[in-house]
Amino acid sequence: MSFLDDIKELRIQYLRSVIDEIVENINSIDDKVNYEKIRDFSHRIKGSGSSYGFDFITEKAILISEMAKAFKTPEDIKKILLSLKNLCEASLKGLSGDFNG
Repeated sequence: MSFLDDIKELRIQYLRSVIDEIVENINSIDDKVNYEKIRDFSHRIKGSGSSYGFDFITEKAILISEMAKAFKTPEDIKKILLSLKNLCEASLKGLSGDFNG
């Protein structure tokens, strides 16, 4: 396996991890939001997204953080998380070529 293959695999693993966390956060939102948990999540991915070459993750993380600080509705938080999940899945599919969700 080459260095580039290793980097590609790390990026794939990162996206899968972010998707798993997004799903966990979406599933934890009922009629109320744990805003601290959402802020912590967004803070974590804000820095790591760009490090892995996914600027869209950093951009969405900033928006998620702002929404959590403003105590937006559960529906609004779910909507932005779902948007990020869809972008991550599309990137994952492009990297792996065989992502089955």
